[in-house]
Order: sequence, then structure tokens, then C-alpha cells
Amino acid sequence: METDEDSLVLPFLRSNKYGFIPLKGNRDWAEKVYKVVGTPTNFLLDGQGRVVFKPRVYDADTERTLELEIEALLK
Repeated sequence: METDEDSLVLPFLRSNKYGFIPLKGNRDWAEKVYKVVGTPTNFLLDGQGRVVFKPRVYDADTERTLELEIEALLK
């Protein structure tokens, strides 16, 4: 089922060349596994599915921290 947000979120992800797929549709699972308490919730997972970064706000500092975390994971 497509939600109203899909028409905005998916084009935004594509236009910014994000390579991930947003999680949706199984909120109970996300709450249990990743402690998601609201939406949208953003976090960076490592190759084993562990949360390595979970920003509370998104700003320039958060973006830089995210870049550094991704670089570290890719090494």
C-alpha cells in the first residue's frame, strides 16, 4: 500500500542520490528491534544490522558526523 508520503519521500531520496530504502509498514518490528518511538526516525546501521548512529536532530553538524561514521564503516 502506498502512503501519501511515498510521492514525496521516494523522489527526494532519488534526487539526493540516497541508496537506501526507507523502512515502513512494520512499525511493531521497528519498535522492538531498533527502539523506534516515532516517525520519522533515522539511524545508520553497520553491516551486521547494529545501530551505529542515531541522530535526534538533523543539521549541518549531524550531517558531518554521519559522513564520518559512513567513512569509518567503509574502511
